Amino acid sequence: MAAAEVPSTEVDALLAWKASLVAPATLSGWSRNVTVCSWVGVVCDAISVVELALPGLGLSGGLATLYMPALPALALLDLNGNNLVGDIPASISRLRSLQVLDLGNNRFSGSIPPELGDLSRLFHVQLSHNNLAGDIPHQLCRLLSIKGLDLSNNRLSGELPACWCNLQALQFIDLSQNQLTGKLPDCWWNLQSFMDLSTNSFSVAATTCFEQQNWAHWSKCRGGDAADHAASLEEDPARGGGGGDVLDGLDHLLEDLVVDEVLGLECRRVRQRRGPASRVSITST
Repeated sequence: MAAAEVPSTEVDALLAWKASLVAPATLSGWSRNVTVCSWVGVVCDAISVVELALPGLGLSGGLATLYMPALPALALLDLNGNNLVGDIPASISRLRSLQVLDLGNNRFSGSIPPELGDLSRLFHVQLSHNNLAGDIPHQLCRLLSIKGLDLSNNRLSGELPACWCNLQALQFIDLSQNQLTGKLPDCWWNLQSFMDLSTNSFSVAATTCFEQQNWAHWSKCRGGDAADHAASLEEDPARGGGGGDVLDGLDHLLEDLVVDEVLGLECRRVRQRRGPASRVSITST
């Protein structure tokens, strides 16, 4: 975008982005004739746009044409369930006030921009059900306020950054349905988090969790057919014995755990789109 074309205001930036989209009639009210704070999907505080929430509107296009520096107060960006394509631009790091980022259920490709790690206020990131590939950037370890992270159902590969032990605020993590490999960070056995790392190729066995002697932690490791795990333990008593007793009570451990109890309003929105949270597991394919 040439300097002369750079939007100078929030209105300019949003209208320029709208013009680049194949947008349904839902956005027809986005006009200079109407105050921006009355636009569909836009929420303002006293002086600035603080939320842009346009989930499930069938928008087609990309994010590269949204001029991020014009939205310095934006705290929530929710574009879940559209038809957005292309890369997630590095310029997203210019949204310095961003706390909630939800780009799930689109067709974004490329890699996760390392620049996301510059958004120190982020506490919820939802990038699931896209076509993202490559490693998970270690720069995400700088998100010390992150409580919820969902990168599931992509094509992410490689090992998890060891520095993820820094993410002590983490309460919900879903990395399932990717191509991740390697060992899990040792510190994760001490996390009291809702975790789903299933359908990857992590080097962890179900019995590793029994060695923690903590049912809640083992529940993070469950996956596949629980009966298969029980059978393997019964065949080798030295590796756990009594596994059936554990399995009898295991299904009740997390039945009432739903995402909105962990993360509040924004994750209630996520739950409404995705349904109740699934059981925790980190099985390998």
